[in-house]
This record gives sequence, C-alpha cells and structure tokens, in this order.
Amino acid sequence: MKKQHNYKTWLLAMVISIPVIILFLGIKTANADLLVTPLRVVFEGRDRSAVVTVINTSNTTNTYRMGWKLLRMTPDGQYEEVPEDDNSEHAVRARKLVEMVRFSPRQVVIEPGDKQRVRLSLRKLAELESGDYRAHLDFNKLPAVPEPSDEPIKGAKFNLYVQLSFTIPVILRVGDPEVNAMVDGVTFTLPKDDVKNRLSANISLSRTGKNAAYGKLQAYWTPNNGGKEQKIGLLNNVSVYPELSKRTMRMPLDVDHLEAGSIRITYEGDGEYRGTIWDEKTFPIK
Repeated sequence: MKKQHNYKTWLLAMVISIPVIILFLGIKTANADLLVTPLRVVFEGRDRSAVVTVINTSNTTNTYRMGWKLLRMTPDGQYEEVPEDDNSEHAVRARKLVEMVRFSPRQVVIEPGDKQRVRLSLRKLAELESGDYRAHLDFNKLPAVPEPSDEPIKGAKFNLYVQLSFTIPVILRVGDPEVNAMVDGVTFTLPKDDVKNRLSANISLSRTGKNAAYGKLQAYWTPNNGGKEQKIGLLNNVSVYPELSKRTMRMPLDVDHLEAGSIRITYEGDGEYRGTIWDEKTFPIK
C-alpha cells in the first residue's frame, strides 16, 4: 500500500512545463539566470569554428540544454517557429545550417557565477548557393523538479514550473554580401507600458538583396529655434533577415515629447558590417 500511495502522490504533484521563449531582441541578458555571449554567430570565408559562452548569473546551480530552433522573423520584429511542412527558401536553408553545424556539449550544469563554453564547428556542404543560411541555437534552462514526497497531500496539487530559454542566431554566409537597407519612415507613440512615460519612435525599415542587414538605429532631434542637435535614442542589434523585405522597429526615446523641429534617423552597420551606413533620413516634426 505504501508504494501505491507514493505513486498517487507523485501523479498529483504534477509538473506542468510551459515553454517561454525569450528571443534576441537587442538585449544581452536573457533573464535573471542566464547570460549568453556573443549574441550572434556568423561563419563566413574560411571560418570553421566558433565559441559561445554561457554564464549562470543566478545564485543557484542550473542545468541548461542546448538545441536548434528553426525561427523566422515577422514584420514587427518578433519570431515564430517554422512549420515542419514549410518549404520556403528560408526553411530549406535553415535545415541545411542544422546539418552543417555541430555543437558540444549539448547539456551543461553550471554553478552560480560560473560559465561554460559551447564549441560550434562547421562542415560545409558542397555547392551551396550564395546568401545566408540561418538557424537559432536555443539555451534552455531546465526546471528543478523536486523529488516525490512521502507525505500525504490534501486535495489535488499542481506545481507550476516555467521553462525559460534564450536563442541566438547562427548564420553561415556564402559568397560576398549582397544587401541594402533603407529607413522608410517614422511615427511616434506614447506606450502605455513604459513606466518612464517616454515617447517611442516606430521606425520602418526595408531591405533588398540575398543577405541580412545588421546594425544599430540612432535618433537625433534638432529644434526649430536653431538649437543644437541632441541624440535621443539608440537601439542595438537590429537585424532585417532575408525572409523579410520590410520590418518595423520600436525605439524608446529619452524624451516624453518632441517640440517642432526635425528628427534624423540613422541605420549604421555593426559587427561584420561595422563602418557601413545603411541609410540616414531626416523627418520634419511640426
């Protein structure tokens, strides 16, 4: 009877795991427990290996499991999983990337404040078409599930554990980059979810070519009274991937309102595109 009681107790103390994907949106910290660097891996030319460092920034020992996710970007900059039956060019290239890149280890236990290096190695397939091949490496923090208890429980009990993960893009770039990006327009909103009551710039970007554009957006405001130009916004790690021709970004500004004048938006390359000015446009503010 004791064994049967333990079995029922274990069933009632059910663990419900809800995946929560915290995606790369220009931030370095995935959550309070995890830091991953770099935030993207690009293989190009003769590159065949790379290293990603996983840092446990919490005060508990955590287990992280790594795996691949096939994701595509939506026009509002969010991510969605690629369906299994998707045979678009991006989906086909993502599956090829997973074939070509291996990583080790696949699961790590990291003590508080410690770190673990994950090594990636590339074995290129023959006769690849030029352009970007991209999949996302997922770092999944496994929930700490308590051992079944021998103590009797009153009524049904459900323990809820949130499964957190963080993803970074891994890109193979074949051939010389062929991409151009432009700033198409800007509108302003005052988001209800901003506790600092800051104004936001909603910036429309467009992209042409076979590759992704990558860089940072900056906003500068100049008043009509002849005052000095002021930098009022910065957004790092802005990508427009090949599956998109247009994307909209929301940039929080360091002001709660804008007087008459003009705002200058720049999209400047970073990483492998450092030194490239994708586009720069000035818009009037009445």
